[in-house]
Amino acid sequence: MSSELEAYVRELVKRYATVNLGIKNPKLVVSAAARNGDNFASDVSRVEITDGDRSDSDEGSNQEETHRSSKVQLIIKTSPQDALRRQMYSSSLQFTREHYTYNTVFPALEKFQRQYLLQSQIFAHYPKILQSSMEATKEFIILEDLCPLRYHTSYRPEALSFAKCMSVIKTLAQFHAISFAYKDQRPDEFEKLTNSLVEITFKDGENKILDPFLYRFIECGILTLSDSEEDRRVKGRLEQFQEVYASLMRECVDAKEDAVILHGDCWMSNLMFRKELDEIDVRLIDWQGTRYGSPAIDLSYFLFCCADSKVRVELPKILDFYHEELIKRITELGSDGAKLFSHSNLEGHMKKYARFGLGMAILTLHVITCDPDEMPNIKDTVQKDDSAQQDNIINYLISKPAYRERMSGVCRDAIKYGYL
Repeated sequence: MSSELEAYVRELVKRYATVNLGIKNPKLVVSAAARNGDNFASDVSRVEITDGDRSDSDEGSNQEETHRSSKVQLIIKTSPQDALRRQMYSSSLQFTREHYTYNTVFPALEKFQRQYLLQSQIFAHYPKILQSSMEATKEFIILEDLCPLRYHTSYRPEALSFAKCMSVIKTLAQFHAISFAYKDQRPDEFEKLTNSLVEITFKDGENKILDPFLYRFIECGILTLSDSEEDRRVKGRLEQFQEVYASLMRECVDAKEDAVILHGDCWMSNLMFRKELDEIDVRLIDWQGTRYGSPAIDLSYFLFCCADSKVRVELPKILDFYHEELIKRITELGSDGAKLFSHSNLEGHMKKYARFGLGMAILTLHVITCDPDEMPNIKDTVQKDDSAQQDNIINYLISKPAYRERMSGVCRDAIKYGYL
């Protein structure tokens, strides 16, 4: 974040604290909110706001109540200033997408759900937006901080447990169900809502900076496999995939049959959890990648990037559970779920489009499986356009045993389940 932008954002946050929170003399303490390797299209900070006019003695007898009113934590997302990084990660488009999702998509979905559901049932598994601006190169979004509400991210290098995976699957099913019912009952209105959700990352003929990375990381994935007969067969399929990687990824995101509004970037750092009695509540954060496409996009991305082979061995059970929760919520929303999206439809989507999850795992697992404290500064390397250093970083990351284990498992499972 440049000093000019930092000052600009600071003033906006102070103004927000004064006008909206009633903090007359806001004092800000800024710290990093994202771990190294978590976010590339934006810079994410945590801001703690306190009242500079309030002394400790003001808290009186009701310290907890006063503390809540005089101390607030917010998350601030700001756009990177480096031109190459903005181009490579389509930062301006991603900020525009999150702004549209929060200010147009979510309100429309909530309004539709209110016809059928109680307030407690309405999908709200995301942090609240407080303010945003799309001024070119100075884009920012202010969000509530979920940490004071006891939500946390999991340790990124470790695959999620089966219980956490099932909680995410249920959350995705409930989110996807809204689209099915909305489109069924108000097709013209829904089409207008989703027309703006054009693909950002895998655009035909664009973002050529990304294509060499796609090719390179398939090679990295192939190197994680052994010389066994089974792995040689997997290598052969991956080598075929390598030649058409980018075009197949574009085909997956362009498919619009039974399309729904997707989170679109469902990986470890965008999932937060809170234990509630016998359940695990999930919050989906970072909606800069919101897409409109096959449900298999979200499902495969999540299952290949956040779970391991020990969980994916239960894939038929996982997909059954997803479909049950999907149909249940579609029915609650006033449509015939079984008619709109049968289990055979789901299986067909996974066969055709789950290769997207394989592609995203190939592109991201080297980062996911590295301890954030051991992660080299990738953002700095991208900004310097240092290709030699980028190669050194990639070689370092793919040498990690955790990467080799997870990546080889992803490759084998993609073939095992007929997704490639």
